[in-house]
Amino acid sequence: MPIKPSDRTMKAVVANAEAGSIVLPNFQREYVWKAVDQKSLAASVLLEVPAGALLLLRGTTHDYSFRRIGRREAENQGGDAAQCEYLLDGQQRLSTLQVLFGDPLSDSKWPEPMEGKFSALIARFALRVKPAEDSDLHPDLFGLSALQFQGLQPDTDLIADAIERISISKIKNSDEWYHPSFKSDLGMARRNLEIGSHAAARGFVPLWEVLASDLSKTTSALGHSLQTLADNRRNELLADYRDKKLTDFAEQQLLLPGEVLKDLTDDIVDDRLRDRRSQWVQDVYSFLAGVRNFQFATIELDAEEISKAIIIFGAINRGGSPLTPFDLVSAKYAALKSAKSFPEMITERLEKFPTAVPEALMYGNNTHEYSVAAVMTQSDGSLSTSFRKQFLQVLALDEIVLQDPTRTLQVVDIKQERVLKLTPHELDTHWGAATDGLARAWQFLQLRCGVKSESALRNKLLLLPLAVALSDRRVSPNQTTYRRLEYWYWSSVLTNTYTSRQNDFAVHDTSQLLQWLAEDSADPFESRRKRVLNDPGYSDRATLLREDGGAGGVGTDVDEYLLQLVLALGGMDLIQGRRLHAATDDLHDHHLIPLGTATTIGQSSREIRKSKSSAEGRLLNSPLNRAYILDSTNLAIGSTSLGQYMSQVSHQVKSSLYFGSADDFVIKHGDSYLEDVAKLLRDRFDRIETQVTNHLSQLLH
Repeated sequence: MPIKPSDRTMKAVVANAEAGSIVLPNFQREYVWKAVDQKSLAASVLLEVPAGALLLLRGTTHDYSFRRIGRREAENQGGDAAQCEYLLDGQQRLSTLQVLFGDPLSDSKWPEPMEGKFSALIARFALRVKPAEDSDLHPDLFGLSALQFQGLQPDTDLIADAIERISISKIKNSDEWYHPSFKSDLGMARRNLEIGSHAAARGFVPLWEVLASDLSKTTSALGHSLQTLADNRRNELLADYRDKKLTDFAEQQLLLPGEVLKDLTDDIVDDRLRDRRSQWVQDVYSFLAGVRNFQFATIELDAEEISKAIIIFGAINRGGSPLTPFDLVSAKYAALKSAKSFPEMITERLEKFPTAVPEALMYGNNTHEYSVAAVMTQSDGSLSTSFRKQFLQVLALDEIVLQDPTRTLQVVDIKQERVLKLTPHELDTHWGAATDGLARAWQFLQLRCGVKSESALRNKLLLLPLAVALSDRRVSPNQTTYRRLEYWYWSSVLTNTYTSRQNDFAVHDTSQLLQWLAEDSADPFESRRKRVLNDPGYSDRATLLREDGGAGGVGTDVDEYLLQLVLALGGMDLIQGRRLHAATDDLHDHHLIPLGTATTIGQSSREIRKSKSSAEGRLLNSPLNRAYILDSTNLAIGSTSLGQYMSQVSHQVKSSLYFGSADDFVIKHGDSYLEDVAKLLRDRFDRIETQVTNHLSQLLH
């Protein structure tokens, strides 16, 4: 069913916000607009320029943690649930409109209204109506000079320049006309008169009364300022007439068709100026009062349509911060009134995750200390986008597995519709296990599979089966658990399993792994294992050597996985001669056999990467010609020739990289150069294939 926006007036949406029937899900987002943004929105409204749509989700006050529009702190959700609408897109605009044309700072208990508000919203706004003597600086937008208002010029920059933003301080008794505590000892009628007089003296009318329910042309501060400005201008024009100093334009405005100025008497001019004055006040007042009916397009969704909100948000808010399922889930969890936000709790749990590597996970790896937080957080400490998505999928599956371990999982179980249906209680039950599962999965990938970073895991959905398996309360990770997970990983990445239908395979593999780990059943991935390094078009020898005669069908996925494989099986650094570790070392992807014509290793690497179309380039860019080395080693050998550093490379290091004789790297350029390189890389493939076959067999026992 198509979603059609409806229209609501500015007065209605601001009133709903002030009454608390439109609220903001507590996504921990800030009000970020600057003064220029606020004034630009004011200009758009005054000119009736469309200002974007508001996206609203119907619900109750118990659905999500929420805060009032324009305020920092979350509301108390005690008591019965009340109907409300959650503002999913439009916070900046609605918060701004509330302070532009409403008066959220007005209260007899000043300065209480300031508490909890964003500092950028502690302000009032006024509109410059009186032009400056230098008309280029402040032109006569409202026709005050001739007491004739004929509408605004369609120029948002001019209108924005006429908007004055006035910051409000916290002092209790201010003598400034715009301050909420100004003349607070006076009655409302007298106080409005004083405010209007002071505003007019500076050429302004206050905008904060526009949405007041009792806005009046005769008793409001806005009305008084208009009347004062008009009275002053009428008196000036009458004095100029009497002094015979009226401008030609002013004269023409006073005359009826066929009249000349000498035909007029003082009384006639006085009457006409009074009429002009009254008409001008009425016209400008009606214009500003009409702003209350400015139409906002609103898209309203029922609670069960929440998954549509993310798509709609992206469509109407291109370029802004995207709305994500993680935001909505975080707001839902906050309804439990936890002292900390969902992201804060997850980040803290990751930071406190044990750094000591479990003995069962070591398996020939001598890394005893490990931190998972660095893998799953960004440089500013926030959770990575990839982690947030994976976390929700693991969370959803963990809930299903805990309820019914025998149920066959389906792709629909990881879709956002399923995730968004999780209740606050279910989130509270499963978030810790999901976090630990992902932490253990990354610990496993780095320490056992040579995956050095998020970007190096080419198929992100591989993480899902691992994380769910390692979050399962029925299984305590032991040596058998990690052996079977590694067996599954290499059987998956060294075949083309995850090159298509990744969702299907990830969910199916999760079910298979859970059953295999919980029971001593037959190997469910045997057919996949038989295709390891033997998958045509992906990982067989001909494909890896790029013997198809074209640019090579081998993809970047298997490039990364072969690098990881050699690293995980004990690959050593060329110069330092020690085993490398994905979790702790700064690694560089290095071409092992250089160009025969290169004089330095650095030159060779650059030229190889540029020469992918030639037969030599295709062969030397084969995944079989690459291995990880330390960044420091890469820098050290970059300016040397092959012969200069090869004497330092031990036979043990060459063997760890699956090269045989000591002369394997020394290949002279000549007629047989390509044939010699191909022979060497075929031999390396055979050695790696033999080792992988033996390794997978060992993992099963």
